[in-house]
Amino acid sequence: MEKAKPEAAPVSECTEWKTPSDASALDIIRAYGHRVRRIILTLLEVRPMRKSEIARYIHRFLGKKYSRSLIQHHLKLLEQAGLVGYMDDPEMPSKTKLAYLAAKVRIQIKQEPKPKPVDLITSDLVEMEFWQCYKEQIKNEREPPT
Repeated sequence: MEKAKPEAAPVSECTEWKTPSDASALDIIRAYGHRVRRIILTLLEVRPMRKSEIARYIHRFLGKKYSRSLIQHHLKLLEQAGLVGYMDDPEMPSKTKLAYLAAKVRIQIKQEPKPKPVDLITSDLVEMEFWQCYKEQIKNEREPPT
């Protein structure tokens, strides 16, 4: 009897890269900030997995035991960042869930042209304009909404 293979992760119709909001981008960067989470994302690129499988692979890679609850913590952070999702396990649909890679991330940096040299009068005007805008924001925050 052949073992049933887990279904492929749900395929999104969207194939374009999207630019996340600043808050989302920060969550994604934080999610990538820990080596265990990076390993989890690499594992989930291969196929959906249970928490126990992920823990076993991480133990093998790092030589350190990680409990399923610690793996759950890392998966939760990845899920909050929108990088991981969950699906039913075809082998035990009522008991366990499989984690799958929900999104891939690409970080890009756009080079800006070198700024032209400015004279001191222009830089003073820019600074004055900045402070005016800042004062207006503070004033608007203090005023009660009408």
